[in-house]
Amino acid sequence: MAALAPLLVAPAPGHAWSYGFNRVRSAAEDASASTGYGPGWVSLSYKSNGPIVGYLFAKDFQFSDGTVKSAFDHMDIRGTKDYDGGHPTITRWPWGYANGSFGGCAYGYGTSKFAIVRSSFSSSSCAGGPSVGPDGTWWHSETVFCTANSTDYRCSPAGVWSEGKPAANTGPKPVTSNGCYAYGNIGAGGAYGSGTPAPTHLLGYVPAGQSMGLRYVTRNRQWVMAMWNGGALAAGIRWAFFPRTCLS
Repeated sequence: MAALAPLLVAPAPGHAWSYGFNRVRSAAEDASASTGYGPGWVSLSYKSNGPIVGYLFAKDFQFSDGTVKSAFDHMDIRGTKDYDGGHPTITRWPWGYANGSFGGCAYGYGTSKFAIVRSSFSSSSCAGGPSVGPDGTWWHSETVFCTANSTDYRCSPAGVWSEGKPAANTGPKPVTSNGCYAYGNIGAGGAYGSGTPAPTHLLGYVPAGQSMGLRYVTRNRQWVMAMWNGGALAAGIRWAFFPRTCLS
């Protein structure tokens, strides 16, 4: 048994996820899909099973403009939160620093889309763990999103449109597309309201007149996170960032 010990502490690249520096599995390695993840991609949130704030992509992921991801996105998985409410398949939610075009602290949508590269980390960022929200398990309060409902009725007074937020709300706010492009990331600063949004990773186009579900408006009211109710974007992605002017 002693001879096996080094294998346990120094996993080879491509093995199942573990704490440390992990990459996203490619579509060729894992084509499974469910809410928040699919072939070659995984969603990020500020809490377990929460609204999406960005994405990580694997090498060879193809975006809607034909560009192909040339390298893997990674996440420093420093811990997990066990939570089995509200998601059909995920019970363990990894957290840490998510790099790529997101570049910030987040939870990943489950562990199945990650593969360990090494047991050390790429950055000291996010090492202290989440510290706000119920039981200190969120990275940010939902007030990082737009709450100015009296100024813009698309902004939720609670920060996000979801079941019970605000009271009596039954889910994402129904809106209609004016015809616009969808993006996978605007960066952690753009999503969390602390920086300038930097849209990247073109996921597709939603024609005018399409039914959509609005989750939140960014603090600067330039971008929204919304779902295309009747269709899908690249690799089955449905939630994406859209210009605020996209919605009516």
